[in-house]
Amino acid sequence: LTQVNIVGDGSTDDGIFGTSVNGLTLTNVDISGNAGSGAATDRGVEINNLSGAATVTDSTITTMPGNLFHVINTTGTLNLIVTGSTFRGSADGADGFGGDGMLIEANGTSTIVARVTGNTFDQNESDHFQWATDGGASTGHLTLSGNTFTTTTPAGVLGGGVTISPAGASDLTFLIENNTVNGNRGGGSIDVTAVSTNSGMLVQGVVRNNTIGTAGVANSGSEQAGGISAELNGNGTMIVEILNNLVQQYNGAYGIEVVNRTGTGAGGTLHATVSGNTVLTPTIAAPNRAIHIGLGTSAGTDQGQVYLDLHDNHTNTGLARDIGITQVASVDLYMPGYVGDPDSIAAVVAFLTNLNPDGGTIGITDGLNETMNFLNGTVLHPASPLSPLIAVSRPWQPEQPITDDPVPVAPETVVPETGTGDTGTPPPTPDAPGHAVIVDDGVLTQAELDYLVEAAIQRWIEAGATAEQVAAMRATNVDIVDMAGIYLGTSSGNHISIDADAAGFGWFLDTTPGDNAEFTGTGTRLTGTGDAAGRMDLLTTIMHELGHQIGIDDTYSSGDAADLMYGYAGVGERRLPTSINIADADGTPTSGTAFALAPVNVGTLPAGTAVQINYRATVNPYGPGVIAPLSNTTTITGSNFSTVTVVHGLVVDTLTVGGQIFVDADGDNVFDVGEGVAGVTLNLYVDLDGSGALNGAELTTVIATTTTGAGGVYAFSSLGAGNYVVEVAASNFASGAALEGRASLNSVVDPDDNVDGDDNGVVAGGGAFRSGLITLDFNT
Repeated sequence: LTQVNIVGDGSTDDGIFGTSVNGLTLTNVDISGNAGSGAATDRGVEINNLSGAATVTDSTITTMPGNLFHVINTTGTLNLIVTGSTFRGSADGADGFGGDGMLIEANGTSTIVARVTGNTFDQNESDHFQWATDGGASTGHLTLSGNTFTTTTPAGVLGGGVTISPAGASDLTFLIENNTVNGNRGGGSIDVTAVSTNSGMLVQGVVRNNTIGTAGVANSGSEQAGGISAELNGNGTMIVEILNNLVQQYNGAYGIEVVNRTGTGAGGTLHATVSGNTVLTPTIAAPNRAIHIGLGTSAGTDQGQVYLDLHDNHTNTGLARDIGITQVASVDLYMPGYVGDPDSIAAVVAFLTNLNPDGGTIGITDGLNETMNFLNGTVLHPASPLSPLIAVSRPWQPEQPITDDPVPVAPETVVPETGTGDTGTPPPTPDAPGHAVIVDDGVLTQAELDYLVEAAIQRWIEAGATAEQVAAMRATNVDIVDMAGIYLGTSSGNHISIDADAAGFGWFLDTTPGDNAEFTGTGTRLTGTGDAAGRMDLLTTIMHELGHQIGIDDTYSSGDAADLMYGYAGVGERRLPTSINIADADGTPTSGTAFALAPVNVGTLPAGTAVQINYRATVNPYGPGVIAPLSNTTTITGSNFSTVTVVHGLVVDTLTVGGQIFVDADGDNVFDVGEGVAGVTLNLYVDLDGSGALNGAELTTVIATTTTGAGGVYAFSSLGAGNYVVEVAASNFASGAALEGRASLNSVVDPDDNVDGDDNGVVAGGGAFRSGLITLDFNT
């Protein structure tokens, strides 16, 4: 459906309802509901067993007494992409009914791969977003990135956050990053809670770079709950990383919480890495904690283990206990590097204090006099989230051959069959005239894929891959998946998936993958001929994804178009690995989401005809610091004109901080005309914890430097929202420098008082002078 407007008539019907639907596309679809007049089961979109590829783009679903978008699968495989859309107003103040902005249920034996990015969720009564499973054995892969979750009127709202609640024997891999949550009322802003009595459940994922709450707005993080929680209820395994999040203005018992509880038998196992987080301004006193680690909740019954890597968090909030560990059951705590007394609270406090120098007060409570057991142990990390390679839907016709030196290709070697012994793993050798493996009937088989995987590894070997890198490639499981839209392949920890039909373009299956006989040109980017000209090269896609497995990220610079790891893959194009790629590998599979776009094939245009292709650029929320220039690059090729490349700059809102450096000739602490000093060097710092006093990494990281101009005026621009400190560098007071022989008046005036011309400098030590805390935010 495209450009469709569906308006409820006050009945109890859904906007769109379906059962056993294969494939769905909603583009520019607006669905507005019954404004609370229907039943709680009214939904904007409700589909039972949606499979295949499904996309929701630039659509708006509002005002429903039930869930706005609801998928309930018990079987089949679904690849779902939701982007650029709005889900608003599932709340129903009239009759008490209400639902989620989006609810995805991966039940039974279903498999769901979902990417929910760049959307707006607003004023939904229950959860803005929820992922749930029943007691089955489903498989899920969730990416929740760059979304805005807002509740502006808490009255009548029960939740207003993100809930991930797998159960049973389900396996779930998730990435929750770069989201903003404001106005949560209950349940927590981001809550991951796994419930299972099945030891086979595996939940693993990353929560990172999210912003919860707004500085200076009481309870904007949560009115009745906390910021981020990861909780394992029962058995099974949870592996979670909580990294570099900002949690502020919360009115619950914790800013970040990790809990293992209600395990039976050997209990459940929870691995948690909690690092680089900043927790500020709780709005409730004791027993609040900035970070809380819970070892069970019921004495004598809870069993389990917590493996915890807790370090470099900024949680000095002034609470009686900023970081707290509570043991109420037989749940052991393992910490990497801990070699102290296994039952010494003091030793563990000292250990964690050293790891969190800006962590504030740390304490441990033995809730019901359970035996303490603090041990050394290794914390596991989650597999990397899926990293799709996406096809650009346009034919790729390089204007001229790339003159880079080609990667040498070893001739294929035929190894005679002896009937006994092991001949090793030589490069694949095709049979002539037929082929023993590749049939090329339009249907990609696992045998064909396996054959070309080995050929791709051989190409990496020829480029100089080390034995360790080759071993990592061979340890990777590679399978075939019918992916959504223009996805060609995805790479995660030790796993690669390849699209069944190359995003609709069809795969070129090379029967002689040890050479490039079907391609022309030189260097690392070649042009296909014959059958290779009109299809996506599977060998290139496999080599690209294997590059992710050894730790090479995508590149999107137009100057890297010939690079194997360039983020766009074109029809009829082969790209090859080089020793430069090998040097870029760090040995760890890449995480996050990477895209290579495979072809918009316009076809043949009559003379005088124009075609317009529009793209939407979604910029993830950014935190404090200097915002680098953003741009998109568009390349247009055709058969009768030279390639056209256009760089489009993206305009994003940024902030500026500035002022004047002046010599106070009359000593009145106020700037007067003629007192400004040019040529003064200033540094800018980010104050992560908002304390106004730089410490730790804050003090050693200068994010920008500038010099005063005429009249002593200076400015730092292109900044994100956050807390900053401006420094007059000590070098300005050296012999011959702009402020030689001068000293700063030690003022205590707040630089955020909106008064110009006053003195905001304080002595910082080491000969430098700094401002007080400067808070920048949009629309203030």
